[in-house]
Amino acid sequence: MHTRVFPKTLPSIAPLLDRLMAKTSTPETLGARIARLRRDKGLTQIELAEHLQVSQPVVSDYENDVIRLPADALAQIAQIL
Repeated sequence: MHTRVFPKTLPSIAPLLDRLMAKTSTPETLGARIARLRRDKGLTQIELAEHLQVSQPVVSDYENDVIRLPADALAQIAQIL
């Protein structure tokens, strides 16, 4: 059973964040899940970076779990993907 871990103060994006964080059959890091959803949507790292107004290496670092995602970036990613 999936338990929502997002604050109720973000009701408009909570379902999107839940989808982004939904469990899969194999364990997957948040970064790997973002990469998979980005590819499923047909976006490149450069295109996602442009939407987030960051550089492509930052998106790569998010996807490889090198740097921690700020909450606002996570919310943006959930809306995009």
